[in-house]
Amino acid sequence: MIQSVVIPWYRCSRSLEELHRRLQAALPAITGEHDIILVNDGSPEDDWRVIRDLCREDPMVVGINLSKNFGKHDATTAGLDHYCGDWVVVMDGDLGHRPGGMLKFREKAREWFDVVIGRRINGKSSVLKLLATRAFYAVFNYLSEMKGDSSHSSFGLYSRKVIDSVNRIRERNRNFYFFAIWTGFRRAEIDVQSGLRTQGGSGYTFFRMVGLAVDTIIGNSDKLLKISIKIGFVISFAVFSFIIFLVIRYFTRGIPAEGWTSVIASMYLLGGMVLCFIGVVGIYIGKIFEETKGRPLYIIDEIITAAEKGK
Repeated sequence: MIQSVVIPWYRCSRSLEELHRRLQAALPAITGEHDIILVNDGSPEDDWRVIRDLCREDPMVVGINLSKNFGKHDATTAGLDHYCGDWVVVMDGDLGHRPGGMLKFREKAREWFDVVIGRRINGKSSVLKLLATRAFYAVFNYLSEMKGDSSHSSFGLYSRKVIDSVNRIRERNRNFYFFAIWTGFRRAEIDVQSGLRTQGGSGYTFFRMVGLAVDTIIGNSDKLLKISIKIGFVISFAVFSFIIFLVIRYFTRGIPAEGWTSVIASMYLLGGMVLCFIGVVGIYIGKIFEETKGRPLYIIDEIITAAEKGK
């Protein structure tokens, strides 16, 4: 069995050698042949220099340097496009994912599972981040047909047919975890210990995380459009019914319609809702525009493969 390990990399150069050491210790117990694909996602630090040094020292390491920062999921795609294993492990490079968990993945996969996902049991995230993550998954699960779990991550083991299926998805709005779930192959979850990030900080600011959440929901569901239609219908029906009530009251009791303040308030309320719904439609149209451009998901500046090492 050949196994590939794909790791997107950004601003974690000081943890690279330690992660490589842990992988070297863990992989022989799992598989004889393997390769480690390190994708530098345009890091402004010296990540690529460290990756190049590891490529020279270890023939099993493949280095891919992207021309700029394309994002974690696009960098993951670059690595998956160059894998050669029958099974693929996808993990982060900040030591938050422990290579020792790969053995548990492999044992579970022997029970005829194609996807084995790690479930965090000792996460060290802040309370605010945990609440935000749970809120996102609650909204996402309601709006989409897929069911995600806030304790899951992309860290897991995936069979060749799963990766081949994911690689055929070339949408720009990417999330590897949700793509793997969407394929529908047999999936299992197992508990894994989470490590502590020892180097660098997260590249995701609050607003970037919000943007990622919006992109993920928009890219996987059109339920927001359906909800806006339902709300519009309910409001229209309520307003029409109220108008009928006012007309009947005027002709039966002679009571004219009053309330300038309520009329203005209603106009502002409806105007705000209309603008909100137009914004939702605009986001969907913007995503369609991005897809129609046909730009590549990533651009490779340099790649160091086993074949090139022998030149």
